Amino acid sequence: DTGKAMSSRPASLLAWFACALALSLTALGLFLLLVNLSRPGVYVYDHWLEDTLFVMSSSIVGAVIISRSDPRNLVGWLFCLTGLLWGASFFVAEYAIRSFLAAPGSLPFGEMAAWIFSWLWVPNFGLLIFLVLLFPDGRLPTRGWRWFAWISVLSVLVGAVLGAFSPGSIIALGPIHNPLGIEGLPNTYEPVQALMLALVLLATTSLFVRLRRTR
Repeated sequence: DTGKAMSSRPASLLAWFACALALSLTALGLFLLLVNLSRPGVYVYDHWLEDTLFVMSSSIVGAVIISRSDPRNLVGWLFCLTGLLWGASFFVAEYAIRSFLAAPGSLPFGEMAAWIFSWLWVPNFGLLIFLVLLFPDGRLPTRGWRWFAWISVLSVLVGAVLGAFSPGSIIALGPIHNPLGIEGLPNTYEPVQALMLALVLLATTSLFVRLRRTR
């Protein structure tokens, strides 16, 4: 038991560090949100409340799982990474809104923040898919779900690339356009979002498969 505790200590520290970083990014995002709201008529990021609640819950749950349970359980790390990436998405979204809309030119690297958000939200949904699919023991419900896992990975990769270079306004960022969007290509944000949501819903059916197999 002592050896196991010693070996899990670095994992626990890493998990709590990821939790602290995710919460810090969320706090910065909330600060920028309040500052942006001081400008009348400025666009409000669509999902600030959901992101805040989701980051707080998933980050803390992930850190607790890893520090209190087996650090080799992939679900705990998925919770941590999910909180971290959603926190980063919230921060760069508010940063881009500040740089482009609330106070144009007041912050450097606004275009980089907008571009990062243009594709980062896709891996966020990918983490949700696998968090549901691998819950609670870090393994697929059955071998038959392998094809779905590979399709999900491929969809996330393709969706992120499409988001990174789709022209026009970025989903959830209102009038802000993708600085690296390639003119002539279609805007694929809504189709990719619909695909990600469909995959998340399909992944939730794996929970019912586990329930039926549980004695």
